[in-house]
Amino acid sequence: MRGSPVRRAIVAFLVLLSLAPILVKVTAARVQTAVPIDSGATAKKVQLALAFTSKPERIAVVHLGREVWKKEAPEAEEEIGLEIPWPEQGGELVFRVGWPEGAPLAAMRARLTDSRDVEIERSLWSAGPVEAVLNFP
Repeated sequence: MRGSPVRRAIVAFLVLLSLAPILVKVTAARVQTAVPIDSGATAKKVQLALAFTSKPERIAVVHLGREVWKKEAPEAEEEIGLEIPWPEQGGELVFRVGWPEGAPLAAMRARLTDSRDVEIERSLWSAGPVEAVLNFP
């Protein structure tokens, strides 16, 4: 082996020191900005069909933070026509279903038909009240 151990240590330290800016950049916390909601988007007609295994006490549907439909004591099956901004790639709906406390496990089927007649089906299961986001891509 050639060279002194001190010289090797200094070279190794300089190599690590030269990598420091890259390591700081790679490991730095990143701030994620929310994608702005296009308030000028045109509303499209979407059809939502809900079916329940047992009747809930109440239900509410929320889109982009705004309650777009709600009903107390809904029927076992509900058909809803919504006029909401709905992008071509799909979106999310928040469902607040109020099944009674201590109720047995119950389910809700949500079938969404968008403006292009594409039908997407999702389900939600719960024993008691629930708030859940269902994605309809």
